[in-house]
Amino acid sequence: MSSFRSLLPMEPLKLVTIWSFPSSSRVGSSSYSTRPSTSPCESMPTFSFGASSIIICKDRNSRATILPALGCTDGKEKQPVPVVQLNVIRLLADLNVSVKKPEVVDMILPLFIESLEEGDASTPGLLRLRVLDAVSRMASLGFDKSYRETVVLMTRSYLSKLSSVGSAESKTMAPEATTERVETVPAGFLLIASTLSSAKLRSDYRHRLLSLCSDVGLAAESKSGRSGADFLGPLLPAVAEICSDFVPSVDVEPSLLKLFRNLWFYIALFGLAPPIQKTEVPTKSVSTTLNSVGSMGAMALQAVGGPYMWNTQWSSAVQRISQGTPPLVVSSVKWLEDELELNALHNPGSRRGSGNEKAAATQRAALSAALGGRVDVAAMSSISGVKATYLLAVAFLEIIRFSSNGGILNGDPSLTGPRSAFSCVFEYLKTPNLMPAVFQCLTAIVHQAFDTAVLWMSKTDKTANQLRNCFLITQSHSKPELTGLPFSVEEFQN
Repeated sequence: MSSFRSLLPMEPLKLVTIWSFPSSSRVGSSSYSTRPSTSPCESMPTFSFGASSIIICKDRNSRATILPALGCTDGKEKQPVPVVQLNVIRLLADLNVSVKKPEVVDMILPLFIESLEEGDASTPGLLRLRVLDAVSRMASLGFDKSYRETVVLMTRSYLSKLSSVGSAESKTMAPEATTERVETVPAGFLLIASTLSSAKLRSDYRHRLLSLCSDVGLAAESKSGRSGADFLGPLLPAVAEICSDFVPSVDVEPSLLKLFRNLWFYIALFGLAPPIQKTEVPTKSVSTTLNSVGSMGAMALQAVGGPYMWNTQWSSAVQRISQGTPPLVVSSVKWLEDELELNALHNPGSRRGSGNEKAAATQRAALSAALGGRVDVAAMSSISGVKATYLLAVAFLEIIRFSSNGGILNGDPSLTGPRSAFSCVFEYLKTPNLMPAVFQCLTAIVHQAFDTAVLWMSKTDKTANQLRNCFLITQSHSKPELTGLPFSVEEFQN
């Protein structure tokens, strides 16, 4: 039992494991009872989970104790096999989920965290995976302290994996380390996003996840191969879930808006958005391994025209995120002209950053393709590479809004505020004194968004959307800068 005691110290938690596997047990079942005992415990509430049971009680010294439901021993029990150790961890997580008491979580979680940081679970392996799963389940209960401690630990764990990309250490890394990054930690993030009910904690978690995406994007963009997509992609389902109840049409504080901007910048940079053009760009097949190397130009064009290069769950997540993303207008003054902020999204000396004309040409070519050729690449010569990436991110966001569900944003259906993405796409044209090339690109994005909306409506019953779109289009005619747009109310009245 020595290895398990190193995982769970005996103070303040006393854990004695005795197992019984009755044939009548039903895996996954749970029950609660209270029964008398000859042990030093005053009361013994029993929780049964499938094949085994454990007991929480207080001894005569009022110390919290966890005992097996089948009895206790003198401390000379045999050392358990690894599967038993893993099952105990799962049972403790099941206990916390069933009891839903913060004092129980506060008793067990610190021991798990200590093990992950300094104990047996600090190195890659099945034990670490099981403990990470357990702590994410405890955090999902929504108790403030345990939630914050767990999210901080999981965030550090995820970021630490980036430091080994491309190193000699990565070639000898245990397969469980990859499983942790690709499956276990992202699944934990998603579980927390799916189960948190407190509005305060959901807001905090949204900010933390978006901050993590910014940190991951910045750390990964200078790595060789396609590590950016490999590291940012697994986080997208959790981001989509935590943004599912976020209303983008309300005022958003600048710090959160910048995080949304950063997220879409890296989505565009790494090619994680679903293709927005119907014509597929012929390219060679793309590997999704961290060490693969390919043409960044071909990758950027393939991101626009397809086929999609990554996990389709990431593509669906990007579509969901678009419905909860505010327009990427960071401030009312020179929001698009701040090269310093955009350059900060690249690492110094990055092959994709400022000063790399080849990278800039690649991004301008991808932007022209995303705009359906409405703006020629030659007309974009005054647009820097980072600004082209930003405009490409805007194009992906605003076009995907309409292609996924007709441009209906998140929001309460009972509210009267605008829920159409047209209210977002027009925001980009309100800034005065834009560069002619930039204004031309933004106008082309509005054209593309409108064409996408018309295409989506042609595939659905347009009657349900007729009044909403007529109202928005009528409003658009009052904007002088939109007089060249190819829509009229008559189109929706026929």
